[in-house]
Amino acid sequence: MGSHYADVVVPFRQAQPDYQRRWRWGQRLREIRDESSRLGGALLARLRAMVSHAESLTQRAIGAVQTGVLAGEKLLRAVTLVRTTIALLEQLDASTAELGQLAL
Repeated sequence: MGSHYADVVVPFRQAQPDYQRRWRWGQRLREIRDESSRLGGALLARLRAMVSHAESLTQRAIGAVQTGVLAGEKLLRAVTLVRTTIALLEQLDASTAELGQLAL
């Protein structure tokens, strides 16, 4: 049995000396992909709901002077930043889906 192992494994390791490092890299990538997909989906839903809610708030806050809360330009800027975050998370979802197609 030891002879067969040496006949198979040694030539393979000589032909692909970095196999184990590539395999571990793929393992870590799969873990990150799985974590990202769980985080991204839940976070996207919450952020989309917040944008929808903020849009109705901006309509009601027009002309009102408010201090100490997100209002006016600050609210609009916050909504813009949340939309940017949504776009980035959508790209993350697309990338993790592609990684899934690689069958890692």
